[in-house]
Amino acid sequence: MCIRDSDWGPHVGPFIAATEVAALAAAYGEPQRRLYPLAADEFLFVTRRVKALDRRGEIAVCLRRANGYFLLHTKDLYPGFYRLPTGGIFWHEGVADALHREVREETGLSLRNLRFLAVIGYEMRLHEHVTPFVTYLWYGEEAGGTLTADGVEVAGFSELPLSSFAWIARRLRTIPAPREAWGVWRAIAHDVALDLLSNP
Repeated sequence: MCIRDSDWGPHVGPFIAATEVAALAAAYGEPQRRLYPLAADEFLFVTRRVKALDRRGEIAVCLRRANGYFLLHTKDLYPGFYRLPTGGIFWHEGVADALHREVREETGLSLRNLRFLAVIGYEMRLHEHVTPFVTYLWYGEEAGGTLTADGVEVAGFSELPLSSFAWIARRLRTIPAPREAWGVWRAIAHDVALDLLSNP
């Protein structure tokens, strides 16, 4: 279930700087705002809570290559499952700064023609506990560089058309234990990206 045009509420709201989002919107386009309450398992809940110690959210990028296809990556932790590149936003770091840094570090590429697609908030619930998280979803086109895996986390790349995003989301929702809820969460950005890029 998605709640659109949300005021974010008491959980997600403190993670989002309204002035920063307004400045990004003025520069790169007004993003959609979506909020997803999610049933978390222990793996998803704990890993997101630990990640929040050093980051206030993440960027996700729909990186369109010169051939018109979108770049996906996979990691050794879940081999064979490809998804949009993502990367953490440190507490001291701006969203746009994190976008360029993560794309450069994980792919070796640079970006142009950026569009700010969406701010996606999540309320991950485990029993009576809630942990929030935020994804800043972007579109960008390859501007230069040489595609290179970082050699640390990224295990490989794939390139697929936008129409494949629905298949990618369905596949992420089939990831086995202990990442079932993680896969459901990761699928959401692909659903949103397909919706927004198919209906600009």
